[in-house]
Amino acid sequence: MSRRLAVIDLVAWLVTAVEVLPRLGDSGFDAALGVLAVLGILAAIAWLRAWRLIALGSAALYIGYYAVRMYVLDIEPLLAILPLPQATADAFYVLWSSPMGRLSHGEVLDAAAELWRACVMPLVQLGVLFAAARAR
Repeated sequence: MSRRLAVIDLVAWLVTAVEVLPRLGDSGFDAALGVLAVLGILAAIAWLRAWRLIALGSAALYIGYYAVRMYVLDIEPLLAILPLPQATADAFYVLWSSPMGRLSHGEVLDAAAELWRACVMPLVQLGVLFAAARAR
């Protein structure tokens, strides 16, 4: 099972690298994600070679990146008008409803990319963290 998860992790990082490549100059977060994608690809290859600690580190870095990016871009602007629990709930609502809005307008590839960034990639990296923790 862990070899399959390592392959899934490698594919996830490759998809993330391809998805972020056109946006590298848009913001500092996109540049950081590009660097993380390269690190993640190398870490997934290392995991396939039985070096799990490197894969664990890149997954933890990604989850940290995701949390900081979500707070800075999605939650913090809402704190001027909402308390933290409500701002967090609203941010997660927007994360889910935005791709659905794109789908309703026929923007299938944009919706898929947004769903990948907002939902699938964080879940894959959480799976890597849990699998690496169980393997110890």
